[in-house]
Amino acid sequence: MGSVAASRVIPGLRMRLKSAFLPVAGVFGALSLTALVVAVEPVLMVVGFFGFGMAFVALQSALVMGAQSKVPQLRGTAMSLASFGMFVGGATGAAVNGMINNAFGPAAIYAPAAVFVLLAAFAARQLTGMKPKAT
Repeated sequence: MGSVAASRVIPGLRMRLKSAFLPVAGVFGALSLTALVVAVEPVLMVVGFFGFGMAFVALQSALVMGAQSKVPQLRGTAMSLASFGMFVGGATGAAVNGMINNAFGPAAIYAPAAVFVLLAAFAARQLTGMKPKAT
């Protein structure tokens, strides 16, 4: 549901936030994952997963668009590689996270993921060329 909601609000947010879009999405994703670390109530877990779904779609779409804009003659290749990476990463992540969850619990997955999402958002801003303009 977060992914669907994000697809409706991302275009307006991207226009409004401009170069701050990716960092804001990263902070939102990190806060959502942090909510999952501290969640004891099912409602907070739902909010965390919903928020992370929104952040994921925002970051993923920005990365794919950035890759496609860097090599416009290879748009299909960029999309294929991004899809391949997501599916392989998702499968590998599910297997590894299952082992981590069994050994240490879900907080051992969500806490490092919150930090990673935040760092990835700032790195993505650099890689996609979405830098703030000098004033």
